[in-house]
Amino acid sequence: MAQGLLVSGVLCLLTFVLQSSRVPVVCKVAHGASLRSSAWRNIAEIDVLAAHAQRLYLIGLQGALFFANFAQLSGAIDAAIAKSRAADAAAGAAPRGHDRRIFLVIDMSAVTTLDTAAAKALEKTCAELRELQLAHVALVLPTPPKGGCEPEHDPAYSHLFRAARARAAAAGARASASSSASC
Repeated sequence: MAQGLLVSGVLCLLTFVLQSSRVPVVCKVAHGASLRSSAWRNIAEIDVLAAHAQRLYLIGLQGALFFANFAQLSGAIDAAIAKSRAADAAAGAAPRGHDRRIFLVIDMSAVTTLDTAAAKALEKTCAELRELQLAHVALVLPTPPKGGCEPEHDPAYSHLFRAARARAAAAGARASASSSASC
């Protein structure tokens, strides 16, 4: 009896993982040249956005992001980097260092569920992109429903918040060290 319950539980879990991994989690991939900002901007900011539009990509996510469908997001990131490299090659440019980085916005505002494995994989992917100087990554996290738990207190999202705070603290420390050194 107990073995039958265990087997049926494992089969249910496998069925869920297989069905959920087939649902597309990447709902939108857009190039910066086709995007327009909805924020009011001054002329200088508009010029900066226009100058970097060819290196800007937006990846929109929806539904449940977890370990079984994270490969869809990884594939979209790889495709954005490949498109940027192809555009550079077609233009005859061979950017180096910071000039070869793309600006990647990952919009997670429509993500309903994020498991810890996917959060850690996303954190690791972002760190690797920064380390390899391939991309600047910005995450747009979901807004909690009224009366709901803040994403910052959700165990899966807390990994992303801690990593963002650590990077911000390190950047602030570098900025204060460089400003005090230049005085």
